[in-house]
Amino acid sequence: MPITTDEAAAILEAWTPSSGGGGGITTGPQTFQGQKTFADDTTIEGRLYTGDISIYGSVTAEETWASESLRTAAGFPLEIGTETIVTAGTDISVAGAGSTPAPYVITNTMNPDYSALVSGVATMRRWDASSAALTCNSGELRLTFFTNRKAFTATKLQMKTGTTAAAATPTLCKMGLYVVETNGDLTLIGATASDTATMFRATQTVYEVAMTASVAMLAGSRYAMGPLIVTGAASANFAGVAPTGMTTGGAVLMSSTAPVLTGILTGQTDLPSSITAGSLGTTAQMFYGAVLP
Repeated sequence: MPITTDEAAAILEAWTPSSGGGGGITTGPQTFQGQKTFADDTTIEGRLYTGDISIYGSVTAEETWASESLRTAAGFPLEIGTETIVTAGTDISVAGAGSTPAPYVITNTMNPDYSALVSGVATMRRWDASSAALTCNSGELRLTFFTNRKAFTATKLQMKTGTTAAAATPTLCKMGLYVVETNGDLTLIGATASDTATMFRATQTVYEVAMTASVAMLAGSRYAMGPLIVTGAASANFAGVAPTGMTTGGAVLMSSTAPVLTGILTGQTDLPSSITAGSLGTTAQMFYGAVLP
């Protein structure tokens, strides 16, 4: 009665050679043989065994084994790399199994900016937010682009108003988060609900507001975020930076040179669900903001 390789492997795992019957590996790394006495009604791999049986056969290196202990018990060497244990550490991720089909992939997820937020990601370094008066007129979606360095689930967006608050009473006040697609287009993936009663209504104030749904932030992906205020009264301004060397003519280098750092979309009444890369205007203003767990 023929048996399967898995059955043979299961038998070898429990093999106890006797002085009379032998057993185990006897003829090389790719062959096993021997005799085994089973108690009545022994079940291995779903098949019933009774009395004495003999096993003669061979397997190749491509066979799949239930564990490396079975593989080595049958006389085969470990797969290259699988005897090495690689564990993840702080800001280091590890993927793969160390074999040829699935080699180890070790990724450094640390943000090289040592001022980076412990939790979440900011659009820019905090100490670079030297201005408290970046303009954001009604209907202007002003976006600041950034690269996320670590995977996490985002639930809140944060921005800080500057020297001017939104006057009573805006029609819409929101913050939006976009992911940058491979072709440069943007897709809205997170937003706060509109809050015209309190959002951006005070000067020099940090607004940390929950998004309407959580967002899975991917390490290495490019994102953009910014505010949108629609009002017939005075609009708020924000903390951030407008590099003096870019304010005249240099905005093109900020907005049109990869990787894009800033962009502006005018005439908006709400956050657009998608934005084509070519529709963004140029601006030298970078708004400070943060995406938080």
